[in-house]
Amino acid sequence: MIGIGTILYRFDENRRVYKRDENNRPYGGAIYAEHFVPVEIHGETKLSWICGPSYAISKVNKKEIMTGRSGDFFTAEGMNDQIWIEDHRHRVRDRLYSATADQLRQIAAILGYKP
Repeated sequence: MIGIGTILYRFDENRRVYKRDENNRPYGGAIYAEHFVPVEIHGETKLSWICGPSYAISKVNKKEIMTGRSGDFFTAEGMNDQIWIEDHRHRVRDRLYSATADQLRQIAAILGYKP
């Protein structure tokens, strides 16, 4: 249940954390999961949750956040889903190229695709 005191996670594309080598030098791309910044809900209106520090207050739609995401804000479950998608989407896509016709039909049915 979401309420005052609940922690949401804001996606901040400007927050970049990199892997470090044995000499503590950054390498590779930014770690996607590190873009998420925890923010606490500290108030509410009829339609929104109020969260963030006093210098950067944000409103989060109450109905939308129940799906796990509202704009750049995520619940913990929504954040974990988004990280999984980002980490695995391209690998799943690559596996589609070697899938059999039966496998593709099953995937199409799951996704609701009708040729």
